[in-house]
Amino acid sequence: MAALTSTLRSIVLVSCVALPCAPTWAARNFTPQSGTWVVSSEVDGKPGRGLAIDVQGNTFFMQVFGYEKNGDATFHMATGQLDGDTITAPLIRYTGGRSFGSSARDAAAEQSVGDVTVSFRNGLKGTVQFPGEPAVAIERFLIDSNEVSLVNPLAQLGYRTSRVLAMDEGGAVAYDWAVTMTRREDGVAMARLSQAYPMTSYLSYKPFQDFECHRIRSSAQLDCKAIPTKVDEWPDVKTPQVDALRLWFAAEEVLGSARVGGDQPANVSLMGRTRGAYYWVSAGLGGPTGRLSLRDSFEQSFQGASAPFEACMISCQKTTVYSTLMPYNGTWMVEDEITGKPGRGLALDIQGETAILQVFNYRADGQPTFHMGSAAYGTKGADSRASLAVIPLREYAGGKSMGGPTQPAQVKAEAGDAQIEFSAAPPATETSWWDDGKIKLPGEAPVRIRRLQMDTPASFAERMLGEWYLPFIGKTLKLVRVDGDAVTTANGKERCTLRQGSQGTDLNCGQPQGNAWVWFQRLKIPTSFRDDDSMIRLRDRFGNAAGLGKME
Repeated sequence: MAALTSTLRSIVLVSCVALPCAPTWAARNFTPQSGTWVVSSEVDGKPGRGLAIDVQGNTFFMQVFGYEKNGDATFHMATGQLDGDTITAPLIRYTGGRSFGSSARDAAAEQSVGDVTVSFRNGLKGTVQFPGEPAVAIERFLIDSNEVSLVNPLAQLGYRTSRVLAMDEGGAVAYDWAVTMTRREDGVAMARLSQAYPMTSYLSYKPFQDFECHRIRSSAQLDCKAIPTKVDEWPDVKTPQVDALRLWFAAEEVLGSARVGGDQPANVSLMGRTRGAYYWVSAGLGGPTGRLSLRDSFEQSFQGASAPFEACMISCQKTTVYSTLMPYNGTWMVEDEITGKPGRGLALDIQGETAILQVFNYRADGQPTFHMGSAAYGTKGADSRASLAVIPLREYAGGKSMGGPTQPAQVKAEAGDAQIEFSAAPPATETSWWDDGKIKLPGEAPVRIRRLQMDTPASFAERMLGEWYLPFIGKTLKLVRVDGDAVTTANGKERCTLRQGSQGTDLNCGQPQGNAWVWFQRLKIPTSFRDDDSMIRLRDRFGNAAGLGKME
């Protein structure tokens, strides 16, 4: 992977001005997942080289960590615009930047070492061709663990709830479901499928079906068969009989397929995200325990509760909450080091209860290097609104150089610990823990870090272009035209505008009818990367589909 620079950020932002930001590129049917990627043939359980990939819209950013021919650790960077599922871009090497504990200093870009070509088959697999090497397969690095945890579907502790959309063969939303994973006492994974709306991250509503799940190929893939039971019904809710599920949990995302039975059997594909994982043991006022692992807004999912709460029915109980906040994976930067010149960069990858961090920086002599480590990630304490990890960082040497023979690297030096922390703001203020945190690097004071936003629309209307699903009414909107300060469907009959007085956070969508408007609902504008309960993005403004695509 390669260091992030503020110069890169400027290049990326300019690209959306100098290049057309309408859907002129070939659209993808998936979005590559941001995080750590590896060369498939080089995965042997030993240290080696890898890639930190970040795709937002059509903007591609990749940091490559590898080794010089003399064995020294180094990094390169590539960025540009994807043409469909492929990009060819120069690999750039940098020198002269800041080392751990040093004073601030700018780096300089050297000449490109050659072009790299990256192609994606889906959101988890692809190929890469480095200069002087043949094309080889790459894949998203996903943690494979048999440890009992809140986020391991085969060693489930408590409950794990995901929101998934079932898509028909034409790409339309057929069903909106919640999938809640648990584990029976005999160790068998169980899935409960229910209508997603209304829902929270912690409750599954009727009607529902139960499934027994078994592992296929890897620990994150499950084959689930329906348990013969009567499907519960609610008035005015049509519930399909689902015979089988195939689920694949990839970091925070879920994909797979379902076989819907009944009079008109059909196969549907699944796409979605994990919303939360939790367990608690209710006790008297003397000894409560509990834990939450949140992958959505803390305030929306738990109504801002951060202190112990009491619920009185027949008797009083008290529950203590342990929360784990899940920020965006991908490219981050030290806010104070955004100077318009090359500098250091961070690649963050949090999967469940593990945090992986790569730091792309420089040695004291100005030569590029990288430091990497992983550690447990979780709550800062009972009823805390913060989560953290203390990660030992190591420098490596001796691994595969570009065009050189395959060989494992060795630990060269222990650099010390990095501490990352994310904290949700009180309910009365705007929360931003998903793209705003703190880091303390070895020999340095804590500093603020920000998630890099590479695809930044210039206006509200441009931001809302694309295809959206509105769960409250089960409607899909294709917003393809900008009309003043509004964005509309192709025929202009349905339109969305900013809600007055909302400070840019809310919108109204509706349809004119005579001299009045028939509003679908008042909606919350999703954050830059995530969806909101009221709007789920199906395709971005370039026509690229959300989700990871078809499971292989």
